[in-house]
Amino acid sequence: MYSLFLVEDEALELEMLERHIPWAEMDFRVVGSARNGRRAWEQIRQLVPDVVLTDVRMPIMDGLRLATMIRERFDGMKVVFLSGHDEFAYVKSAIESGAAGYLLKPVDTRELTAVMAKVKEEVDKAKLLSRASRLWEDAQWEKAVLGRDESERARALAELVKIHPSFGESLFESGIIVLDRSGEAQPAEHEPFKALLRDALDACGAEGMAACTGPDEWFVAVCATGVPDDDSLWHRLLDQVKTAWGSTATVGLCGRKLPLSEAPAMLREARRAVEERFYLGSGRIYRASGTAQPPTEGSWEETLAAFSAMIRPDRLKEALEHADSTFDRMAHCRVPRNALVARLTASLRELHDELAKYDDWKTRGAGVADEWESIVSRLGTLEDIKRHLTGLLRAADDFLVEKQKDRHERIVQEVVDILETQYMEALSVEYLAGKVYLSPNYLRWLFKEKKGCTVHEYLTRVRMNKALELLGDRSLKIKDVAGRVGYDNTSYFCSIFSRTLGVTPNEYRNKYL
Repeated sequence: MYSLFLVEDEALELEMLERHIPWAEMDFRVVGSARNGRRAWEQIRQLVPDVVLTDVRMPIMDGLRLATMIRERFDGMKVVFLSGHDEFAYVKSAIESGAAGYLLKPVDTRELTAVMAKVKEEVDKAKLLSRASRLWEDAQWEKAVLGRDESERARALAELVKIHPSFGESLFESGIIVLDRSGEAQPAEHEPFKALLRDALDACGAEGMAACTGPDEWFVAVCATGVPDDDSLWHRLLDQVKTAWGSTATVGLCGRKLPLSEAPAMLREARRAVEERFYLGSGRIYRASGTAQPPTEGSWEETLAAFSAMIRPDRLKEALEHADSTFDRMAHCRVPRNALVARLTASLRELHDELAKYDDWKTRGAGVADEWESIVSRLGTLEDIKRHLTGLLRAADDFLVEKQKDRHERIVQEVVDILETQYMEALSVEYLAGKVYLSPNYLRWLFKEKKGCTVHEYLTRVRMNKALELLGDRSLKIKDVAGRVGYDNTSYFCSIFSRTLGVTPNEYRNKYL
């Protein structure tokens, strides 16, 4: 469907055009209206309709002046005039001004349908020509920026100047726009995003060119004439991108206004500026003149080496505790992205290899090291890398805590099994520690942590429970019971029994059995 803007100074006539003409049947959609040329021009610049249907005679700004302004600004936009029978001179001027058609008032629907059908054909032709011209211009602009050598760049620039003579004399404000996206998002499609940038420039009233210089990276040069000295134009571009694309973007600006012949230099300077995004964050504007590397103490090499040494199973908690300060330090020192990724990837691979001894890590953690490089290459900032890395380290640490917990449970259970089956023997902590390959002190701590009592207390409890069972057999003497539960000294057994149960073995036998 084609977009249509209506201009008519008479209120009743305008209402008739808006509400009583079957535009949809003609494949048109009315996008706006105005009652004089000046108001119309304000809206047309924003709406950019395919066709403008305008009265010839109007106050403030007439239709002829409006048509002239449209022709100078919008090559493909078509104008159809409305005129009375007594306005032949105006109609003649309209035809001479390149109008796509004209209609006499009152409007005849059949005549209107025929004229608008012709206008649609002209709009289609204009769009095809405009697209072909734009594609050719885009190709020349990309050569002027990214050409193989100075000769190719100069030829491309000369072709652009033929079409836009002012480009050869003007200075340009330039910058790189980088689309911010998550690590899993796909790069922006080339043509749709280029069209978005063109529309954004038009909406901002700026004359410029855009060239794709990398994945999600676009170099934009705007004629400096009429561009504010502040960054308001670029803020407006960012707003347009966010509204239309649904994503924030970061801009790195060349610190100087230069002629297009200096496009490669503008690109280099803008790229240096946008690199600050990696250290300071996305969604902002960085100007090259204000992005000098801050002074540093020490080096990023030392900081990175110290942190990488923490990426091992026994130091993961330490690494997580130091992540914020380490990455702040590396941002201050301007650690190179490639060096950071390479070093951390090597450390993650070593961590992965150490954890691979656990069968379930192969399922839960498989691919961590392999995925790291591909994911981090798509992450835009140091903060993004830190967030992703700490997530991996936390997952590995949680896994190890779980494994350690399981191991401790198994060790304690093994000790318990020994205590409950060999209670009649002389069992020491040293002996038990040797059985489970731990130090005596660590076993004491671990057993108390898991069972809530000491090893000796647990052994005593087991022996006393067994003694109670044996006391039921009155054929056994107290001495026999003591020996069977691991006590060579009967008096010591009776003392322990009394202290534990509050009665002597004989009292228990006489009272409860």
